[in-house]
Amino acid sequence: MGHARTPYPPAPPASGTLLPAPHVLRRHLNHLRAVRRRTLAAPDDPALRAAMEDAAYTLCVLMGQRNAHSALLAAEELVAAHRLPPSEGPDPVRPSAGRAD
Repeated sequence: MGHARTPYPPAPPASGTLLPAPHVLRRHLNHLRAVRRRTLAAPDDPALRAAMEDAAYTLCVLMGQRNAHSALLAAEELVAAHRLPPSEGPDPVRPSAGRAD
């Protein structure tokens, strides 16, 4: 199985590529994880295997990646990048408005 994984991170999205909204991606990742847990608990269930394949394919399409592993890495990275509010840099120094210290 190790030979199927790429040794390098997923390629960044091409210029002009639309990425899913973080909340849509989070919802799909949660769905994928739930299906994965159920599939691991019952690996011989063809309906669960099909659901897992569908979820993995959808993630590939959402992230514009060719394999599920790269899509999962890219999705995790994108979700992690949106956990904190964007940094606006250091606070600008404001001159005192006529205050005498």
